[in-house]
Amino acid sequence: MAGGEEKALQAIQQGKAHLVILAVDASANTAKKFKDKCRYYQVPLIQEVDRGALGKATGRMERVVIAVMDEGFADAMLKSVE
Repeated sequence: MAGGEEKALQAIQQGKAHLVILAVDASANTAKKFKDKCRYYQVPLIQEVDRGALGKATGRMERVVIAVMDEGFADAMLKSVE
């Protein structure tokens, strides 16, 4: 898993990200950037939680975006939100 904007962008561009989770309370610029990148690189993106919950899930105070690089874990997460 890659946390933070820069690491998540790198994972998307390098083809390592199988899913991106973006906080619902991300700034408009950040949301647009990641939505555009995910669309271009054909990476699924979900927005289900706020930055506090996303941070807590990753052991941080807050996190705006994470890239999931394990394909099986990404698939399981996608199925759970469908």
